Amino acid sequence: MRLPISYFFCLIAMKEPNARLLDEHAQPLSVQWLATVSSDTVARGGFLYFLDEGIGLEQKEDVSFGCVVYETASGDYPGIPRIVVPRNCDMHELMDHTITNVDRYRMWEDSLHETLVGNISLQSMLDITYDFIPRPMYIADPCWRMVARIDADMEEMSGIWHHQLQHGGYLPIETINALNDSGEYELITNSNRAFIVDTKAFVIGFIAKAIKFRGKLLGYFFIVDLWHDLTLCDVEVANRFGNTLAAALGSRGGAIDDAEVYHEGLVSAMLDTDHIEEGMVSNLIATTTGWKLIGDYRIVVMKHARKDFDNAMMRMRAVGVITSGYDCYTEPYKDMTVVIFANAELDYDDFKRHLRSCVEKLQISLFVSGRFTSFLDFPSQFSCLCDLVDCHEPVFRQEDSQVVYSDNLFPRRLAQACDHRLPTDFETQLLRDFDASHGTEYAKSLYTFLLHERNYVTSSASLYLHRNTLRNRIEKINEMLDVDLDDPIVRLRLIVSLNTALNAQS
Repeated sequence: MRLPISYFFCLIAMKEPNARLLDEHAQPLSVQWLATVSSDTVARGGFLYFLDEGIGLEQKEDVSFGCVVYETASGDYPGIPRIVVPRNCDMHELMDHTITNVDRYRMWEDSLHETLVGNISLQSMLDITYDFIPRPMYIADPCWRMVARIDADMEEMSGIWHHQLQHGGYLPIETINALNDSGEYELITNSNRAFIVDTKAFVIGFIAKAIKFRGKLLGYFFIVDLWHDLTLCDVEVANRFGNTLAAALGSRGGAIDDAEVYHEGLVSAMLDTDHIEEGMVSNLIATTTGWKLIGDYRIVVMKHARKDFDNAMMRMRAVGVITSGYDCYTEPYKDMTVVIFANAELDYDDFKRHLRSCVEKLQISLFVSGRFTSFLDFPSQFSCLCDLVDCHEPVFRQEDSQVVYSDNLFPRRLAQACDHRLPTDFETQLLRDFDASHGTEYAKSLYTFLLHERNYVTSSASLYLHRNTLRNRIEKINEMLDVDLDDPIVRLRLIVSLNTALNAQS
């Protein structure tokens, strides 16, 4: 989990009010690890280092990192995002305080994410956050009607909120007028990110997060401050939680999966673009990760079978094993997890040994944890991966393999590794190849069949194909593809894949 350095500054400022944040915007920094420094430590990307008095940090050129330093050493790292604390501050105690709070945040986010992949109510979503932030949270629709929990401490709140409870959740007209007069109502309405609202119309502070899904405004998420001042930490929580709620509210039936929670990102921008240039990919990765792309970069693409990954902890365990000890970037993409390793100097043999170690650790997990009992084929696929690497194939793609390996991230190698298609698009490409060689339209037939929800179609006019012809084609497709067309996840994936392929073809 990566967090901005401003988040860590807020945590440290809670412990040390005199802390200052310098050069926050000097270079992009997203912190993933915390560490102390010894005499031989070399700075690595994504780290926030806690520096004791008299200990320096060797810097690599163009490596994006941050540090927590005493005032006496604040000028030793110009241009580096750094949190400066007074000389009398206990650096180790400060680090322990930060780690404790970050772990709490991580555990909260893990439990939230694991619960949200199921079909739960908005009330349940909000209840998850109660232990993390001991203050009421609310969801409001665009009419400002409150549709979430009401806390017992409401009597401590202002008369405005009491008015909302007594009148179906609507704001009083005088409040709307006051916000309109100050221009703050438009600000709240058009907000894309979480922000702290402190207006004359409201006598208490709160965070307002506009919840949008695919460009449509679905409502607002609020954290109401009852006890102390809101901080940027709260903004970070509201922003993440609001984005997750947007996917939950925007999906049919309230059920969501990883692909919907993270429906935009670096990997999508790379792989969903048809003729992307190598330089553009470099810019995308550099902008997202802060890495300066020089040399070869490793990529592992894990395709998660739905039955093996119903528990989000399994995905976290697999990704954690693979990324352990490496500077890397992970992102869900459709039904896969893409892991990009940033170590340009990463030795080929070392990487093979790392993958073998992953196999052993995952196999051990099968015996020590009951939650991995449906994880049986994952280690064997990594074993297959290692066998292929042993053959000194720099890039490869195997039709029945669920792991793809490439020795270079950029599009040329990525295209070679995936045979110019994503592993999840294998079925689509198989149909398109068959159509091209036989003059048929099986890809189009399957797309139509899936798009119209199979037997719910009542007339041939809505299909532009005669139903008997369609039925015969589907029987043939079932012979060609070993997939379960009754599985809603498989159907959704095929619809997306076919839609992309057919649109590109046209």
